Amino acid sequence: MSAPLSFPGRLDVGAVAAAVAFLILPACVLSVPFATPLLSAAALCALVLQRAQDGRWPRPPRLLSALLAILVVYGAASSLWSVSAHLSLLLAGQLAGLFAAGLVLCDAAARLDDGARVRVERAFLAGFFFGLAFLAFEDLSNASIDNYLRHLHWVEAVIGVERPIALYAHFDRQATLVGLLVWPAAAIADRRSAWLALLVVLAAASVVALGHSATAQVAYVAGAVAYGAARLRPRLALAIVSACLVAYLVAAPIALHSHVLGRLNPYLPPVKASSFDHRLDIWDFAIQNIRAKPTFGWGLNSSRDLPGGHDLVAHNAELMPLHPHDMALQLRLELGLPGLILGLAIVLAIAAAAARAGGGGPGRAAAVALIAAAATNSLTGYDLWHPWWLSFLWLAAAIANATERAR
Repeated sequence: MSAPLSFPGRLDVGAVAAAVAFLILPACVLSVPFATPLLSAAALCALVLQRAQDGRWPRPPRLLSALLAILVVYGAASSLWSVSAHLSLLLAGQLAGLFAAGLVLCDAAARLDDGARVRVERAFLAGFFFGLAFLAFEDLSNASIDNYLRHLHWVEAVIGVERPIALYAHFDRQATLVGLLVWPAAAIADRRSAWLALLVVLAAASVVALGHSATAQVAYVAGAVAYGAARLRPRLALAIVSACLVAYLVAAPIALHSHVLGRLNPYLPPVKASSFDHRLDIWDFAIQNIRAKPTFGWGLNSSRDLPGGHDLVAHNAELMPLHPHDMALQLRLELGLPGLILGLAIVLAIAAAAARAGGGGPGRAAAVALIAAAATNSLTGYDLWHPWWLSFLWLAAAIANATERAR
């Protein structure tokens, strides 16, 4: 058996994890698409360094790995009946790469020794607070740094001339990322003092409140409630969060119909009511198409090209603007009953992993809060399959894994 390779200096998996931990939030404040290459590069480095230094391959959780593999294979197979076979195959390939990268990075993070964990912890807190300050400055200065950079000649030559920044929505995704990363940061602080953890949560909350994303703000509150509950009753809190998510996955096609939710409209301010009307139109259209093909769905990524999806409704908005704006509906719409079953199984596998995190202390509370915050965002906003969104989730999970045992 050959001896492990040696690398100069401190180039090891811990150094890679620390670099990623520092960069996550500042890099994504600058540009959200940085999340995916950051995840991919970190996973590749971790894979190479682990194999070279320890002579071993990654060993991610078998059940979760198997479920994600089945999801990819089934998604690719759905191209046989998909309304857009090329979109289904393309997304299946992208998901395979993202899932593999996420599993590799999370496995590497979970296997760090105590010294490496302390390095990652310090780097993450430094990057997190720098990222918070950066995001607050950009929010308050009308994205001055972003505007400056995007108008540099060499930047325009590479990415082209960008549309003017719409500040009311420009930093929504960054606020969402803050609402995920704050819980590992709070867990690190909580190991020292509950008051210090509270300061971390309040500092991050003030930055999220500066933004204009109601979804990010609601998800932040959901994460905070879940974290507090899990610190008091970790098993019960995890069970409640998991049960709520399972129930929602099953009941969404009924719960989101306009006959149910339309009763809320009179209680909303006029601007919100108009936006809510459009969301109801999207959900009703998705539910109608779920009922049309309930067994196997329309095919992975078919939401982007459903028949009639680009028709305009009364307020000049499309019936299906790329995706249903709801994770549960998207699973059922694109992958039918097998998609629902896989979604339920993945939720339970993640809950089982969270139950083993942190020995019931701040680490487990952070895991429960991550699930609650991620679910809230997924159920009300983003495309479930978008690379930056999945990269957010994998990076946050890797940070939680890397820091949950730090002392």
